[in-house]
Amino acid sequence: MENGRSGRQQGPLEIFSKKKTRFTDVCEHEVTALKSVKTQLGLLVNFYENRGNQPTKMDHYFKQKQSMILNEHNIDTLNHMINQWVDEVKGEIESWSQRGSGWVLEEILKAYINVARYQPLRGGSYMVLPQKLKNKKAILNIQNRDNQCIRWAIRAALHLLPFISRE
Repeated sequence: MENGRSGRQQGPLEIFSKKKTRFTDVCEHEVTALKSVKTQLGLLVNFYENRGNQPTKMDHYFKQKQSMILNEHNIDTLNHMINQWVDEVKGEIESWSQRGSGWVLEEILKAYINVARYQPLRGGSYMVLPQKLKNKKAILNIQNRDNQCIRWAIRAALHLLPFISRE
């Protein structure tokens, strides 16, 4: 653990919070390069517990339950999202300790961030289905020349006609 300027000892999560600029730099760089990314934060921490005269150690992963979607429109909220996640991890550790487990956070072994390009599915015009899907006869795939395929699919579902195979 590291001493703060006020003389009190700082825990590993406080130290991580102060050194999170590397995380934000990675995210900002990836958003610039890829335009839209999906990220997930994680920590590998070491706990210890004294049982009798034997100290016991245990490693535990904490990862973000839900990935963050970042793009040029919300990158400015990244610091807030990371702070929120650190608070969640602190809460998990505190509730674990308060239940009498006896485990105490010793150190952060690894802090990581997974970043991947994020390309949400988009609707559009008619697309030819793969043969495997076409054979199921369960998908409405209305041929159209505009970008209103959802409109045509809903209309076709509401006004069903007898099936006519065009093959």
